[in-house]
Amino acid sequence: MPLLWATRFCTIADYFVNALSSLDDDCFGDFLAVMWECWNTRNRFIFKNTERKCNSLGKKAIDFVHSYRTSQAIETETSRQPVLYNATWSPPMSCTLKLRWCLGEL
Repeated sequence: MPLLWATRFCTIADYFVNALSSLDDDCFGDFLAVMWECWNTRNRFIFKNTERKCNSLGKKAIDFVHSYRTSQAIETETSRQPVLYNATWSPPMSCTLKLRWCLGEL
C-alpha cells in the first residue's frame, strides 16, 4: 500500500491526484468514500452540532461502497435484456428543464 499521507502536499486535491495515481480502482473508490464521509461528518458537526464517533467512520464508508458494488454486480447480472429508448427528441414545455441521460450500456 502506498504512503498517501507521508508527502509534502499542500491541498486535498494533491492527495486525490496522488491516490488516483497510486491506488487501483477499488482502493481509490474506498479512499473517496472515506474522504466523503469525513466531509459529511465535519458538516454535520459544524452545521447541525451532531457528533459522531470517528473510529467507525472509515469502516462505515467502505462498507457502503462494498454494498453498492455488490448491488451493482447483482443488477448487472439480472438485467441483460436490452433497453429500448425513444430516439426522437422533443423540446421541453415552457418553464421546464429537460434532462436526458442513459445509465448502462448502449
